Amino acid sequence: MTSLTAVGAARRRAAGPSAALAVLVLVIGTAVAGGAAAAEVSAAGAPVELPRHELPEVTREALLRALAAYEEIRADLAADRIEGVPAAVEGLRDALDGATPEGTELPDGVRDVIGEVAAAAASLGAATDLTAARVEFAALSRPLVTLARSDPALAEGRYLFACPMVETYDRWLQPTETLENPYMGTSMLACGYAVELDAPVPSVSTVADPELDSEAESAPTGPEHEF
Repeated sequence: MTSLTAVGAARRRAAGPSAALAVLVLVIGTAVAGGAAAAEVSAAGAPVELPRHELPEVTREALLRALAAYEEIRADLAADRIEGVPAAVEGLRDALDGATPEGTELPDGVRDVIGEVAAAAASLGAATDLTAARVEFAALSRPLVTLARSDPALAEGRYLFACPMVETYDRWLQPTETLENPYMGTSMLACGYAVELDAPVPSVSTVADPELDSEAESAPTGPEHEF
């Protein structure tokens, strides 16, 4: 009786190089498709980057007011409070209304990032519990950090922190040097570590970011940085 192994070998010999070529094409095609998909994910998660510049005074003043309202929101979330968030969001949105008056010339990309802030603020204003508010606060923090990194006047007097426990955008701004985590609240208020405000903005995607991993591994673990 001819074994199945022998039959399989005979069939492979009969197929010849054309079958091997077909397999090779299939493997290469799969690899290329996989690479394209990964590139698409990476691009989708890539944050907007803005060059360093000085914004027009009217825009800068409006964004400073928006950042003051943002700080009210951050402090509320750090204290596990949501009651004051809607009013602070309204203050932030009012400030944004004056950020781009008609005729104001803005550097490329700035108007789009301010639009992202406004959209995130609207979503945050609709949040009805702390969990949802913290998710939307992450979306709000991302473009505000981008703006703060682009204009030194917006970054002045502010500190940037990151929380290794957060799966979405993990960073936030605050005007005090003592870390108070808005994502974890009172249960893990000191969880996190300081990040240079001019450091690269992290990408929110499924693609691993070795730089962020190394940051988390080297983060301080003293009393003010308990995870």
